[in-house]
Amino acid sequence: MCNYPNVCKGGIVTGRLNMLISWCCLAAPRTGARLLVRRAIAGALLFLCTAFVFAQGRMETLRASGEIHLGFAETSIPFSYLGPGQRPTGYTVDICRAIAERLQAKLGLRELDTRFIPVTASTRIPLISNGTIDMECGNATNTPERQKLVAFAPTTFVSHTVIVSRRGSGFDLNRIESFRGQAVVTQAGSLAHKLLQEISAKAHLDLTIIAASDIGQTLMTVETGRAAAGITDDGLIYAAVAASKHPAAFEIGSRGINVLPYAIMLPKDDPQFKSAVDAAVVELIRNGTIARLYDRYFMSPLPPSDINLQYPMSEDLKRALANPSDSSDLSAYVPARPTGNAFMNYPWQWGAFFDLSPDGVHTYFQTMLIGLAWTLALALGATAFGMALGIAVGVMRTTESAIAVAVGTTYVEVFRNIPLLVQMFLWYFALPELLPVSLGTALKQMTQPWGSFLPAWLCLTCYCASRIAEQVRAGIQSVSRGQFNAGKALGLSNVDVYRYVVLPQALRLILPSLTSEFVGAVKYSSVALTIGLLELTGEARSMQELSFHIFEAFTAATIGYLCINTFIVQSMRFLERKVGTASYRAGGAAKLDGGMR
Repeated sequence: MCNYPNVCKGGIVTGRLNMLISWCCLAAPRTGARLLVRRAIAGALLFLCTAFVFAQGRMETLRASGEIHLGFAETSIPFSYLGPGQRPTGYTVDICRAIAERLQAKLGLRELDTRFIPVTASTRIPLISNGTIDMECGNATNTPERQKLVAFAPTTFVSHTVIVSRRGSGFDLNRIESFRGQAVVTQAGSLAHKLLQEISAKAHLDLTIIAASDIGQTLMTVETGRAAAGITDDGLIYAAVAASKHPAAFEIGSRGINVLPYAIMLPKDDPQFKSAVDAAVVELIRNGTIARLYDRYFMSPLPPSDINLQYPMSEDLKRALANPSDSSDLSAYVPARPTGNAFMNYPWQWGAFFDLSPDGVHTYFQTMLIGLAWTLALALGATAFGMALGIAVGVMRTTESAIAVAVGTTYVEVFRNIPLLVQMFLWYFALPELLPVSLGTALKQMTQPWGSFLPAWLCLTCYCASRIAEQVRAGIQSVSRGQFNAGKALGLSNVDVYRYVVLPQALRLILPSLTSEFVGAVKYSSVALTIGLLELTGEARSMQELSFHIFEAFTAATIGYLCINTFIVQSMRFLERKVGTASYRAGGAAKLDGGMR
């Protein structure tokens, strides 16, 4: 069953198209050429329907459908997050709700249904561009490069890139130069990430930049001592510090090293809709609504945990609200401050891979190759050691020793049943705290990317070993018990029986299933980006965030994974043909003959 979205929001023509799409998708028969024809017709109608919606403009679409779709982030406190009862809330979300009320009045509608759709930093621009959402209500930065893809309402927040560190660290939190030669952490692919790379290269600061997956991990990396400081947006870090267990343990710089305007993201090339939204935002500024919302979310306790950011409105934001503007030029907010924003155009510019990345040394193509190398190193290392450990554990589970069986079973059940992402965080954050102080400190201060690679390798090795152990156990149990008895009758010890008789046969039997495990190890390696290892997926994500070449970056990553795994699959098939059991080869031949008949 296909589930095409109901993109045609109302009207006689669009209603008829929706009926035809539904008929093409749902009506019998469900197999054969007729189904393919109906699916093709449905796709064409969907394209025409979407084109019709864009042609008539968002205002007419809203009038016809009676609903508006708002994109929101689920964890960007205090701008956009899930509040009590899993209800979208936040500073920007409430501004969007007020805008929707004014659009309803302007359109003369009795009701305008507001529907919220979760978005991420990677999906919000595509979802705006393809018409899935009408406004993005999060913490999007208005930059000249993004204005080539989408439009922005007048600025409603001015963000400062600030430094956070442990209290009493001895560093000057208003000068990035004081962290020369230190490890610092920021969100992977963020504007702060790019700014750090540019500053470090230009001023020769020799910073070790750790890439975190989100603001929470950024703060945890600072708290555990893996980084001397975190570099991120002030609105987000004030909320993260206030929500932490020990807010007094952190100190935030009072002066930003960069400034960026936040605004609601809108569809491009729809002047009527943008004009209506702009007028609504200006009205909310003039009547004091935005100032009251600021006090509510930045100066008052936030449910459900009642954290209080205690972050007064900055002079830059006051200046922006006094003179509403949708400009991405920072001189409209703070004259003569460097932006650090130099992105490339989009879409579909494959030459972007040969542009210099923000580190000032490598092109994006070279960074993708570096990421590919780390993916291979992690997958191969985890597979090799995981194979050895998995064979040992698999053998333990088939011995006559109750203790060995119990130990092997416990290992498999623990590592196989805990999600890999959870294990990755435990190896990265918890392991150093459980080790002796000197060893834990050395692990935290290990030079990047080795500081992320080692926990990722340990995690993936143990996880792969638990899965391989089950394959080995099944393979051993598939070998006839008579083989074991024959070995014992010849005077071989238990170890020699396993080594020379049972394991060689078992491993040949499980070669096909081992192929899946080896391919899986390559794919599992992408989870390492959550602890700062910029392997292939991490580099692709970094490129798409810094250059906005979303499809190019992830197309390259897709090709990389496809090439690696195709090579693994073909190599394992060759190995199966060479060393597979006689029954396997006979089965393959029989299948071939059956297919010919």
